[in-house]
Amino acid sequence: MITMLVVDDERVAVQGITRGIDWSDTPIRRLLEAYDVAEAIELLQSEQVDVLITDIEMPVQSGIKLLEWVHEFQPEIKTILLTGHADFHYAQRALQLGSFEYVLKPVRHIQLKEIAMRAAGEWQEEQELATSSERYKAYAEQWERQKPALLERFWQDVMADRTALTEALLDTAISLYELDPQARQGIVPVLISVEQWSKKLSMRDEEILEFALRNTAAELFAKLRSGNIIQDYRSGSLFALLYGNADEWLPEESGRLRDECLALMDVARSHFYCTVSCYIGEPTAPDSLADACKRLQKLERENITASQAVIWEREALRQEPGPAVLPWLPDWLVLFETGKQADLLLRLDRLFDELRREGQVTFGHLRALGDGLLYLMAYALHKRGLALHHEPPEEHIAEAGPPIRSLEQWHRYLRKRIAETMELLALAGKDDSGQIAKVKRFIADHLGAELTREMIAGNVFLNPAYLSRLFKKETGLSLSDYILQRRIETSKQLLTDTPEKITSIVAAVGFQNNSYFTKMFKKTVGVTPQEYRKRYRQE
Repeated sequence: MITMLVVDDERVAVQGITRGIDWSDTPIRRLLEAYDVAEAIELLQSEQVDVLITDIEMPVQSGIKLLEWVHEFQPEIKTILLTGHADFHYAQRALQLGSFEYVLKPVRHIQLKEIAMRAAGEWQEEQELATSSERYKAYAEQWERQKPALLERFWQDVMADRTALTEALLDTAISLYELDPQARQGIVPVLISVEQWSKKLSMRDEEILEFALRNTAAELFAKLRSGNIIQDYRSGSLFALLYGNADEWLPEESGRLRDECLALMDVARSHFYCTVSCYIGEPTAPDSLADACKRLQKLERENITASQAVIWEREALRQEPGPAVLPWLPDWLVLFETGKQADLLLRLDRLFDELRREGQVTFGHLRALGDGLLYLMAYALHKRGLALHHEPPEEHIAEAGPPIRSLEQWHRYLRKRIAETMELLALAGKDDSGQIAKVKRFIADHLGAELTREMIAGNVFLNPAYLSRLFKKETGLSLSDYILQRRIETSKQLLTDTPEKITSIVAAVGFQNNSYFTKMFKKTVGVTPQEYRKRYRQE
């Protein structure tokens, strides 16, 4: 709906336009009247006016003065000037002030109506263009904000082999997401591995610190080369992708890369309460990035000795593979991997029989044997993405008593460790859902306790970081979201099926205080716990 204001010091002239012309078949639906410039300006300040028709010759102030005010304060208004004198100065000034039309009186009503309709049409077009421009500007700003996330998703798809990285697709990423063109020349991947947290933290705090670690890594590696920090959504691993021609990586530049990795590890340890290792891959072509990242993840999984270290893929490949601690250990590793528990225990029994017969066994011999077997267990478990949790042998005994020193105590200890390891390997060999079921049972049994990722991981003998990734992959939920979901569902059941006080329910499901429980319950369910109980309580 368009509003038009008509201004003239003669009332009959104003009403001749507003009432003498039929405006019902035009977009002009609202008509305002004013009889001098002051009254017109007052209306313009209080009403939305789109088209203005004004006479020039008026006492006190002329229509030119009104046009000057409109030009300064409301230039979007379309103005039509009426005059009884063909004065060139008036016409020139009207043109300077952006008047839509300059019309000599007398003017026929049909002609004035046609001019006003053209002015209204032009006003509508300009408003639509302005609206489109604002909408485009908003979309453009939103696109700019989303570019980093879209670029990360692009690399995530490449790293997961969900997308074949063709030259055309790479060109698209460079054009749309502002990917640095140097990525065409080659990429050096760096896997940033959070090994463990040195402070007891909630899962939310861990996520916040991991975000801070990611930003710090971006700042440090930006000193070397352009690149991006990417979270592999399948495994949760954090990668730095550094762009540029591999032939241009000078020895001193590799040294600087090592220095920045060490700086990141130092910041992580001192500010983010975690230990970190960096695995540096070989320079690779963009279309081989997925394989390069998988090699680094395999290197991370199989590393059971080095901690807080900078590990170069090329150096790791030169190392002797396998656990060559004692000459018979490779054969035993095969038995671990093939699940032959009975054969393993039989060989262990025979070995200890030989040690008894020899009679010259020292603590050093036993410790070497124990370390060798524990190495084998850890190696076999890490190949399945699992972790070995155990106490030092000399401190581990089933019943109260002195530390493990005797041959028999060592025999019993190693038998137990082998059995536990074989159980874990058998569970992992079925599928991951068995582990997830075990996690869910543990959460259900300890819902009222302060659950931490480390506590849960220890119960199922998994590395905490691996557990988080596995749980998210299997269930689609993070551990913290699942725990919150179970607590809310259990509280709903207690609210409807029991007369327990809400304060008791809060403690039973593991919330720290009533206000936080109420906040999360309402956010999840849509009503407060009191309203939910009143609505659904079973009498």
